[in-house]
Amino acid sequence: MPRQARNRDKYKPHHIICRSIVELLLFKTDEDKEYYINLIQSSAMIHRIEILSYCLMDNHTHILIHPREGDISKFMHAINNCYAKYYNRVHKRRGHLFSERYKNIVIKDLIQLLRNSTYIHNNPKALLYKGYGSIEDYPYSSIKDFTQPGKGRGLAN
Repeated sequence: MPRQARNRDKYKPHHIICRSIVELLLFKTDEDKEYYINLIQSSAMIHRIEILSYCLMDNHTHILIHPREGDISKFMHAINNCYAKYYNRVHKRRGHLFSERYKNIVIKDLIQLLRNSTYIHNNPKALLYKGYGSIEDYPYSSIKDFTQPGKGRGLAN
């Protein structure tokens, strides 16, 4: 049975979700997360994708994007393919890293955009037990780009 075609709209934002296979953490170290963020940044420039918000969790990622002139599939392929090769090399393993192809949700209106961005930025609440005082202290999210302009990475618009 062939795959179902993706829901796409080149004029609307998309919420992208990528999950690791069940038995693996997608990010074992902070360096892994830094590498993935660098891939997002470089791929966004190459493929003309606007990053609206993002959050990297231990076993999955959320990226809210606007395709502008770019191709979402090429953008995600560049990130996930390069990251899987990096991960397998650094952590001395072989095989698949992602459980399935990325999931994308087309954002239909401003309310859904705000809800998705809020959801993405609240994701690190699950990690507060690791010593982060608040979601703003979590360094692998775009929340500081919104709450403390100039103190975040400047990746998200």
